[in-house]
Amino acid sequence: MRAFIPLRVNEKKYEIYSRYKHFLKDLGYETFFGTTINKDDISFFDILLLPGGGDIYDDHLTDIYDLSSFNTFYNNKKKILGICRGIQVINFALGGTLKNIKNHENTRHKLKKLHVKTNSYHHQAIDRLSKDLSAIDFSSDGIIEIVSGKNILAFQFHPELEDEKKRKFWINYINKNLINT
Repeated sequence: MRAFIPLRVNEKKYEIYSRYKHFLKDLGYETFFGTTINKDDISFFDILLLPGGGDIYDDHLTDIYDLSSFNTFYNNKKKILGICRGIQVINFALGGTLKNIKNHENTRHKLKKLHVKTNSYHHQAIDRLSKDLSAIDFSSDGIIEIVSGKNILAFQFHPELEDEKKRKFWINYINKNLINT
């Protein structure tokens, strides 16, 4: 199985070459990086991972790479996994809106439904949820932390940065709720 990750303009800053590649390997995927993917090459890939990074509008090239990749995978009914910025890109691409928030950078909080503590590194979050997505879980202050949609699962936090026990929990959760569906 093969995964595609859009490159970041300053990819070393976001460590996508190591942490996401290892996380996807745990999910059973070989990872490929590129700027965008076209419809002729989409059959080569099984899943798109939209990784964390800066806010939308901070870097126009990154926005273009993410949105273009999302649209290609979404329109070809391929699976999409979003992490942090990835959940924001997915919601934005599907017509939802975002908002700036406070007190979520470098913190931990417990999810209301799953009762699992997660990390938090963001200061932007979903404001109005796209009609094509469903909110699965929230932080204690009401921020949407997990969404799903047709062939989509996305997290506002970074499951790949959790300790081994929690990483295994999230690997199993992703397999159950996205990969094996």
